[in-house]
Order: sequence, then structure tokens, then C-alpha cells
Amino acid sequence: MLNFLDRQIIAILLESIKQDLGATDTEMGLLSGLAFAIFYVTAGIPLARIADTGVRRSLIAGCLCVWSLMTALSGLAQSFMQLALARIGVAAGESGAQPAMQSMIADMYPPAERGGAVGLVNGAQTIGIGLGLFLGGWLNHFFGWRAVFLIVGLPGVILAIVIRLTVPEPTRGGQELVATKARKEPLRKVIRRIWDTPSARAVILGIGFSSMTGYALFAWMPSFLIRVHGLDTTTVGLIVGVSIAVGQPIANIGSGFIADRLGRRDMRWYAWISVIGAFAAILPVVGCVTLENTALAVVCFFLFNVATGSIHAPGYALMMALVPSDNRATSAFMAQLSQNLLGIAVGPFMVGILSDLFRPAFGAAGLGFALISSTIGVIVGGLLFLHLARILRNDLREI
Repeated sequence: MLNFLDRQIIAILLESIKQDLGATDTEMGLLSGLAFAIFYVTAGIPLARIADTGVRRSLIAGCLCVWSLMTALSGLAQSFMQLALARIGVAAGESGAQPAMQSMIADMYPPAERGGAVGLVNGAQTIGIGLGLFLGGWLNHFFGWRAVFLIVGLPGVILAIVIRLTVPEPTRGGQELVATKARKEPLRKVIRRIWDTPSARAVILGIGFSSMTGYALFAWMPSFLIRVHGLDTTTVGLIVGVSIAVGQPIANIGSGFIADRLGRRDMRWYAWISVIGAFAAILPVVGCVTLENTALAVVCFFLFNVATGSIHAPGYALMMALVPSDNRATSAFMAQLSQNLLGIAVGPFMVGILSDLFRPAFGAAGLGFALISSTIGVIVGGLLFLHLARILRNDLREI
């Protein structure tokens, strides 16, 4: 929860930071997207391999401590460059947590229960996003954006100590017939093995492309409501925060458990549920930015969160069945890599660029047209999961 709270809280602060530091939409899109993703990837590659061979609990605790401190330091930034450097530190710290968590889940739950377990963790992540938007909007209104970073960053240091001292390290491969010992293989060989599995490749790319639309709206919907509907940050934080914190967890948890139940009869349901979620997200995006009635636009945003929230949990759960137990953190990172490069990097940055390009002709509404263009992500993602359903049975037989 803290991982995504610290990552996405900048969305509700974009307008305040932009005015204070004199930045453009392109620069803010770069800050919330591309810059974060590049350093997330750079640090994440070696950290994922450490998660496959070392003590995952300690890795999670260390990463949590780093990204929490860097979040707090973001509040001390006096220039755009200083803030960018602090956000780079957040990215580097956060990159090691997700792969380690996914690997631990696979060793704690049997295959038929992993969809629900992943859904619970993903639901906590989206609660973090929603809570960040709500708290960020409220705190920003009363104390300013710098205080927001300090207040939400420091509690993570305490939680890091609690995790290190209380969370047990599960046996690697403990849910298989025989526990396995991590192999000291070259990272290139592990990545090649995962990428050469067609179903795993489809999951990785499907998660990445579908994330493009999700992160674009997470980053820019608050600014759209402020600019077009004239709302203040407190109201926007409440609206957007509740929509994400309620809609996304319901869908994440529900899709995971439904995939587990239906997947016992046919594993292709893990892919089909993602297909349904991806294509169901298209119309709500259009409604978000074209409806003049604020209440109806908010309802569409809630439906968008329900739709996109059902995409990833089945995919991540399926990935754990497609790779050996000592490759799971690396495979999870490869999915995270795709999610960050295509989702966090491309999505918000693309919308920021298009918004600047559309502004001379459409004014504040140009941001809405830029958001509609981001639906290309869920369209491509849906097609990739459809392809996954077609090839999945053959890959599982070979494995």
C-alpha cells in the first residue's frame, strides 16, 4: 500500500508543483512517468535477481526504507531538478519490492489460490493510490505540497523495521512437490528462458500496454477535473481517491478469486478475464472526458477503475505457473518492467506532450483529447491477452 501511495501521490500535487516550480505539462509528465520508469528499471534488474537468490523479506524491508526516505526528501526540493532526483530515488527503492512480493506469494499459496492472493496484494496497492490522492489533496490544501511528501514518507521507515523483524521468509518452491534451491544462473539466461515462453511474453506485454491507459488517467485525471470542472484539490482528492480505492480493490480481489475458481476447469479463464477488463475500460475513458456533468464523469471514472482493476491479478498469478520457482521474482520484474516502461513512462508522458500540443486549439479541453488517445493501451493489451488465451494450453502442456 505504501509502495503505490508514495509512487502515485504526485498526481494530486501536479498542479501545485507546476505552479510553484514553473514547470510545463511535458516536464510534469516526464517527472511522474519517464524519469521514474527509467531508474525503476535500472535498479530493478539486479534487485530482482537478488530476490530470486537471497532473503526476500530483508530486501523488501531495505527497499521500503529507501523509497520512504526519498519520498520525504521530495518535500525539501527547491527546484525541478532536485525534485526529479528525489523521485529517481523513490523509483530505485520501489523497484525491488514488487518482484520479491510476487515470489513470496507463489511460495506461500498453491497455484489454485494464487489469483486471489495476488488480487489482495494488488488491491492493497490501489488502496494506496486512492489513499494517497485523498490524503494528498487534503494535506496539500492545508499545508502545501512539500509537507505532503514529508508526512507520507516517514511512516515507511517504521514499517520497514517491523517487516524485517516479524515477517517470516517462506521456503523457496514450498508449494511444489519438492522445495527447490535457487540456482546461480546468469541473469541473461534467466531472462531469455522467460521471454522465449510465448505465454509469458504475452502476459508481460499485455500488462504493459494495458497499464499505459491506467497510469495516464491516474496521473492526469486530477488535473483534468481541476482545469475543466473547476474543482479544488481537496474535492478532487476525495473523488479520485475514493474511485480508485474502492473500484480497483473490488476488481483486483474479485478477478483473482474468480480466475482461481474458473481456472480449475480451464486455465484460459485467467486470460479471458483480463480480455474482458481491458475492452470494458474503453467507453468509460471517453465518458470521463466528454461528459459535462461532473457527477457522470466521476461515475465513468469509477467504472474505468473497476474495468482496469480486473486485468492484472489473473495475469500475474498465471505468470507464476509459467516459470520455475527460482525465476519468479525475475519474471515478476519483467512484467513490472513492461508496466513501468509502457505504463508509467509512456502513458503520462504521452498525455503531457499531447496536452501541450492540443492546448492552442482546444484550451483546457486539450487534456481530455490527450486522455482519450491513451485508450490505445487497453486496446492493444486486450488483443495480447486474447492471443494468450489461444496459445496458453500448448505452453502449459510443454511446461
